[in-house]
Parts: sequence; structure tokens; C-alpha cells
Amino acid sequence: MNDQQSTDYLTKTELASMLRVSTRTITNYVSTGALPEPVKFGRRALWCRTALLAFVQSRQPTP
Repeated sequence: MNDQQSTDYLTKTELASMLRVSTRTITNYVSTGALPEPVKFGRRALWCRTALLAFVQSRQPTP
């Protein structure tokens, strides 16, 4: 992956660090639908940063 692609995708560890939770919590969030499923690149599971932001915004209540 080049530098641009690596900043567009987050590993489970990076996502957990960003949200200040454990990697196990990320797994739980995915299984309950609180986070979207990761994109698989071979054996790697990555989350697209823009897709995560869109997902979170879509779950925000409208005033």
C-alpha cells in the first residue's frame, strides 16, 4: 500500500486506538452493528476512514 492508501484505511488496532477502546470492543461493535463490517484485503481486515465517518453520521439523530 502506498502512503495515500494507508491513511484511507484503518486496522482494527488503529480504529481501537482512535476510539479509545480495546480491539475486542471493536469486534463486539461490528457484531452488534454499532460499526460496519471491515473490508477484506486478503487476510487483512481494514475499515475505510470515509465510510466510517459516513456510517457514524448516518446514525446520528436528526434534530
